[in-house]
Amino acid sequence: VVLDPAKGPWEAKDTLDMFLDPSGEGKQLIQIAVGANGPVWDGRTPHATAAQLGWKASVKADAKGWSATVTLPYAAFGAAKPKVGAKWKVSPARSYYDAGGSRIDSSWALVGSNFKRPNMFGTLYFGDKASVAAAQKAERLARTAELRKELAAKGFGGHFARQLKALENGAPATLINEIKDELKVLEGLK
Repeated sequence: VVLDPAKGPWEAKDTLDMFLDPSGEGKQLIQIAVGANGPVWDGRTPHATAAQLGWKASVKADAKGWSATVTLPYAAFGAAKPKVGAKWKVSPARSYYDAGGSRIDSSWALVGSNFKRPNMFGTLYFGDKASVAAAQKAERLARTAELRKELAAKGFGGHFARQLKALENGAPATLINEIKDELKVLEGLK
């Protein structure tokens, strides 16, 4: 996709991609990209410019590298301004070419080799620090209660009692995934 023939194809150099899921459910995928040489791309309308789509990008480059500033109005994605505590799934990613010409990809979320996995994106919470902490706590407690019911129904409630109590007392929500992984192993041993 060449949006500005003077700048060349957007993917010809380093690129910054932003993968967004405004639903926060891991089901929607919006991809936008900005190239180090200036062009932009929007996966919803690949041949339109950022201005036509309602968002802006500017790039600054020097001998040490480059940076991009991207302004994404909520309306550009058909979304209203998120309420305090709302969450989107997001994953900024970068692609660049090393000295040998090999493409190197990296991303903020642990999505593996496929950037387009919204169910694995990280979570962006909206609001101040206290409201975000409260939203994360409420989500962790709700997920813990759901997990407690599942474990009890499968006869593993006692086995995981200590970990569940730790979650209720503020342990990181990543412990939920660890419990689920261990549960799969235990179920496989039955």
